[in-house]
Amino acid sequence: MLRADHEVIKACNRVYRRFGVTHHQFQILRILNAADEPLTQGTVGEHLLVSRANLSGLVDRMSKASLIRRRTSRRDRRVVMIDLTDRGREILSVLEPVRDSVESILFAELD
Repeated sequence: MLRADHEVIKACNRVYRRFGVTHHQFQILRILNAADEPLTQGTVGEHLLVSRANLSGLVDRMSKASLIRRRTSRRDRRVVMIDLTDRGREILSVLEPVRDSVESILFAELD
């Protein structure tokens, strides 16, 4: 299963690169889309299982690429909230079917 998952990621990364997105960035887009509300960076990091330092770099790059919005929480200025932009939603809507198709093809032979 791990090998199959690795093959899915490898195949999808070829497509993601065309949109300037990495596998982890795609996962962040999916997490934020599923939430239907802004999430803290910490919450996203917990879902993604990456360190705060790695997440911070990912969020920086995604913010610069206008895939996500970053803002300070109104309740606690130490907390950073992140949310999808329209561009992030648009890219996700293109890439999710690609991921699903690749997954279906690669997992079809498993019983």
